Amino acid sequence: MQKTIAKRRLATLAAASIAAAALASPALGWIDPEPSPFQAFRLFTPEAKLSADGRKLVVTGMADCGPAEGVVQVAVSVLQHATFAAARGFSAQQPSTDGEDTFTAELTVKEGKPTFTAGPVQACGMAQMRKEGGAPDYDFWCTFVTLVVDEGL
Repeated sequence: MQKTIAKRRLATLAAASIAAAALASPALGWIDPEPSPFQAFRLFTPEAKLSADGRKLVVTGMADCGPAEGVVQVAVSVLQHATFAAARGFSAQQPSTDGEDTFTAELTVKEGKPTFTAGPVQACGMAQMRKEGGAPDYDFWCTFVTLVVDEGL
């Protein structure tokens, strides 16, 4: 009986350790802002524009939406670990093409919230693609990009 209890405790401990390791690995990726040349290219332009006051961002990228019969719109969220700044914005809805579809999203930090500084940020995008009368299709991705101050913004 005691051996069975000990085995169950050991199995529970092993399962908990595996779960903790699985949860910690992705979390650690959020605090390592060194953009990989492979990650930084995936669907976001490697650099995004930042206003001098750190409240406005312009993020650009590609949303490959396939056939030209539909429309695409991209929601973008940006987080900066160093400042705890966060913002979300949307691109304009635009027709899909058979070629490379680009997007531009403008983001604004809400009043009273932390602002961004030049440097690395985590950017996530969610593209919604749909044909008229059809169900939407989604593509989601995250990567690091670098904020660069643009005095004209």
